[in-house]
Amino acid sequence: MRLTKQNKSFVLCAVADPEAGEVEGRYSKAYEEKMNPFSDFRSREREARRQQMNVLDRIVFEFGQFISGSQ
Repeated sequence: MRLTKQNKSFVLCAVADPEAGEVEGRYSKAYEEKMNPFSDFRSREREARRQQMNVLDRIVFEFGQFISGSQ
């Protein structure tokens, strides 16, 4: 992207750079997920619930997560 001045105002112009598009595409989703307050809240709440479990429940839960392959 490039900032250009036109008629006393600035316009943001996209530059046709395929490499920049690949890099932006690769990291934009990860950046947006990192900046999402809902996913941050969900992970904090999930960890708090996990810490409230007793040891046996936590072991069974972790084993179930490992078997199912989800997080």
